[in-house]
Amino acid sequence: MAANTTRRSRVKCITGNATLAEVKAGKIILPKFSGQYIIVGGWMRALAVNAAGADSINISDTTATPVVGVAIAVGALTAGALVDFDAAANVTRTTYGAAFAAGKGLQILDAGAGALSGCTSVDFCIKYTTVNTA
Repeated sequence: MAANTTRRSRVKCITGNATLAEVKAGKIILPKFSGQYIIVGGWMRALAVNAAGADSINISDTTATPVVGVAIAVGALTAGALVDFDAAANVTRTTYGAAFAAGKGLQILDAGAGALSGCTSVDFCIKYTTVNTA
C-alpha cells in the first residue's frame, strides 16, 4: 500500500452502561489510539427514572475541550426509552460520520458541569469505525 493512504475498518459496536457518577465525571468508552474514530450510529437510554439536570449527555472525544460527536437532550432520556442517534428530534449530531482528531479516545459525558441527575445510569451502544493513516 502506498504511503499516506487511508484505511478504514469495518463497523464495530461497543455496548455498555455508565452510572450517573461516571457520566458526570466522563467515562472513557473507547481508548486512545493512533488513528481516528468515526461514529456511524448508536443509541442511548436512561435507566430507573428520567434523566434531568444537565442539558445533554454527549459522546465526545477525550481532548481537554471535548469535541462532541453526538448530544442527546436530557429531556429525551425518559426511563427505559431508547433514543436512536439517527432520530430527528432531541439528537444533535456534530462530529457524526466524520473523523475525530487522531490519537484521542471517546467518552460519555454530561453537558452541564456535572449537573446530571435522576436516572441511576444509562445504557449505550456506539457504532463506530476507525481510520488509520499509513
